[in-house]
Amino acid sequence: MAVTYAIPATTNASAAPFDTRILLSAVPYTLRFQYSIRGQVWKLSIFDDGGALLLGGVSLVNGFPLLLPYHSNASLPPGELVAIANTLPDVNAMGGDLGSRVVLYYVEPDA
Repeated sequence: MAVTYAIPATTNASAAPFDTRILLSAVPYTLRFQYSIRGQVWKLSIFDDGGALLLGGVSLVNGFPLLLPYHSNASLPPGELVAIANTLPDVNAMGGDLGSRVVLYYVEPDA
């Protein structure tokens, strides 16, 4: 069974952009969260431990495996990131929703 854990995030869009340093599959990454007022969506960028951009500006779409289109990139975490709404309506995270109504989870790959 794959291990799944929540990624710490703020619920305050006015604090964006903000960074979270985290180990994903035992590798250090920096996740940058940016809220787009125009698009009304949170965007995620992933940086390696040295600060190099690995993936930029991916929209946090509720229930969609965010890394799926990029699994051929060995620099990215081997697991999966998924934003899940814990209440209805089942819609993408808005400005004050990330980390509260919508939580970003990392699912470790199966061994």
